[in-house]
Amino acid sequence: MDSAQINLEAVAQQYQEKLEQLQVEFNKKYDEYNSMTQDPTAVELILKTKADELTTLQQRIQAFQQEAQNEISKKRTEFFQPVQNKAQKAINDVGSENGFTYIFDVNAGIVYAADNTIDVLPLVKKKLGIE
Repeated sequence: MDSAQINLEAVAQQYQEKLEQLQVEFNKKYDEYNSMTQDPTAVELILKTKADELTTLQQRIQAFQQEAQNEISKKRTEFFQPVQNKAQKAINDVGSENGFTYIFDVNAGIVYAADNTIDVLPLVKKKLGIE
């Protein structure tokens, strides 16, 4: 799980760095445009071209952010699915080996648990080799 988290953070960091580069580029172009608007000799066509560049760059940044979020989500699934599969197999094995009919996830909102309830977490951890 730690390895999957580290890999996911590395991917997210790459996207964050690229996003920061795009933001720096936008800020630079915005500052140029702003200084041009203060110049009384600025040509309207050039100002319009600069404004269009800013709009296009802003759209690229937004598209990049959306695509990055989608890719990070895909990578999260890719990195964590093997972990989830391994945990599910261990739970299934513990249930089968111990003759359990049900194993509930306490995070699923168990409303009542009797005194004779068995916590299988130690058994699953042992099956996974976790101390």
